[in-house]
Amino acid sequence: MKPVVRVVGLGPGDAELITRRTFDLLRTAPIVRLRTRVHPAAESFIDVVSYDDFYETADSFEELYQRIAADLIELARTAPSGEVVYAVPGSPTVAERTVELLVASTDVTTVIEPAVSVIDVVCAALGRDPMAS
Repeated sequence: MKPVVRVVGLGPGDAELITRRTFDLLRTAPIVRLRTRVHPAAESFIDVVSYDDFYETADSFEELYQRIAADLIELARTAPSGEVVYAVPGSPTVAERTVELLVASTDVTTVIEPAVSVIDVVCAALGRDPMAS
């Protein structure tokens, strides 16, 4: 069985917008990483390691995202449980290059957990259904 990178979203703002499942995974998983602490909800997970140091040494965003994905794959490979939880700002399905790289990898199975995105917040504020014509 392939190692697993389970991707969760921190939602579009404060921790109150994180799903219960994501909150539980972030609190109980043996290995968890945050893409960045520069997010209001990250304050609720001060004990979780982030990739903020990678931002300081990467020459480009593409290099940064490649390094994060490679590190997550290696962590999942060596994790006793074979799984790592990776938290991104917002939703894993909206503008997340690291998630695209993980999904494209044949070295891990990437599981994407549902999350509240900024799109949900905008639709609610506008009172619009994004599926309506």
